Amino acid sequence: MNNENDILIEDLRKKIGMLIQKHESVLAELKKLKSENLELKDSVSLKENKLNELETKINTIKLANTVFASAEEKKEAKTRINRIVREIDKCIALLNK
Repeated sequence: MNNENDILIEDLRKKIGMLIQKHESVLAELKKLKSENLELKDSVSLKENKLNELETKINTIKLANTVFASAEEKKEAKTRINRIVREIDKCIALLNK
């Protein structure tokens, strides 16, 4: 009976050791993921700031084109601006994945 208890105790010790190792591994992974998450949030914030800056420039260009440009130039500028905005939207979508 004593030998069986010793075997059970040793088995429990091994399992506890394995659980401790898994726990430490999970904690390390969690720490890594939290760090990566913070980096991604910072990156998104920078991209959002850049987006706001570009949107301000776009609005300024639109206003300037309205005042000074011919109809054809206005159409070309609007097309370019729309293309740029779509590219920015794609970049933001990629960052949010």
